[in-house]
Amino acid sequence: MRRAAPHPCVREGVIDGTGRGYQTLINQALRDYLTNRELEDTLRGVVREELRESG
Repeated sequence: MRRAAPHPCVREGVIDGTGRGYQTLINQALRDYLTNRELEDTLRGVVREELRESG
């Protein structure tokens, strides 16, 4: 089975107007997700600790 040709922007490695490539954008999205997860986990921990101390 023949695969469709990639979009010219993907083939050239340029996805957005900044000239960043596909892999760079994927890596940034993953970093952003992990950073947000860490923040969420930290906030949950702080809230739980405060609730334990106050209750």
